[in-house]
Amino acid sequence: MSDNIKTIANDSCVDLIEYTPPFSTLCSIGKRPFWGVLDITYRPGDTLLEFESFEDWLNGLATEAMTVEDMARRVFDVLSKALGDIPLRVTARARTTVHAPVSATIERGMT
Repeated sequence: MSDNIKTIANDSCVDLIEYTPPFSTLCSIGKRPFWGVLDITYRPGDTLLEFESFEDWLNGLATEAMTVEDMARRVFDVLSKALGDIPLRVTARARTTVHAPVSATIERGMT
């Protein structure tokens, strides 16, 4: 899958972005679909995440098998590649068909 995530100029000079898109994927352990939301918080530099391209990429993960932890890492890595080495926090929160709600967080430089 291509990581074709686009960015746009931070012309408005915003200093904090909080974004909560939904996701779905297949559990690599139980082999059943699960869904959840991502809590993405970042302090942008010169560029902002272009949401439509990110959501297109995210929707492409619906048939891939992974854990909630894998989802957090995958999104963190893709956003780091697109936005650079900026303060970033990604939390994947999900409810699967076989266990209680679960979340996984990866962050860099957030205070």
